[in-house]
Amino acid sequence: ALPLDGADSYYDVNGHMTRSADYIQDWLSACTGKELRIDTHQGRYDITFVRVPILRNDQSLLSAAIVNTLDVAIAGAGLNDPHKKYIIYYDGPNNYAYGAAYLDGRVATIHLRAGNQPLCSENIGGDHLGVLHEAFHSLGAVNPLAPHYDFGRPGHTTEPGDLMNKISSDLQVDPGNDDYFGHGRTDIPDLKNSAYLRPSARSQTQSAQRTQKHKHTSRFGSRQQRHIAHRAGRR
Repeated sequence: ALPLDGADSYYDVNGHMTRSADYIQDWLSACTGKELRIDTHQGRYDITFVRVPILRNDQSLLSAAIVNTLDVAIAGAGLNDPHKKYIIYYDGPNNYAYGAAYLDGRVATIHLRAGNQPLCSENIGGDHLGVLHEAFHSLGAVNPLAPHYDFGRPGHTTEPGDLMNKISSDLQVDPGNDDYFGHGRTDIPDLKNSAYLRPSARSQTQSAQRTQKHKHTSRFGSRQQRHIAHRAGRR
């Protein structure tokens, strides 16, 4: 998604977003044997371009309001299926955070030019795990009843190295499987059983080898990462 006056980097057609999605799927498959259930179009990831009818310096795009603003924008473009979740790569400035999502919300947003500095397109390690981090928020992670819930940072855990704590190197999906993935409880979301995930057809060994080829250093850990963690074109 681009603001009305934003320059187009053509990430949707130049391979950037495809590499991002491939990395996420490989990493998740290597960790869990699962992958995101991503729509495809003619055998490729179904990526839709949306021009947001708002100027880039409007506060609705620079602030925490960006989640609602982008949600409304893509719904106006016809992306409003109640049975789907949407990951939005926003290629415009934002002063709030590198990414945001409502807990169990409809959209997860990643802000490619947070602080007016584009995320490096070659660093498809940690930065793109930030996309998965936000997507997991939209799938319901992390519920306040989870044993390692961080009440100081709603929607997160306190466990070091957890994807849903801070985005950094050497991450895992729910270490100990007791907060949001594979815990078997019925009173809080267990993303292992989410309808938005499916068993991966990718080899876990090969997926792990592919992810190790990329850097894992992330700018998400270099600045406070804030989230709204409560209920709230062109192909």
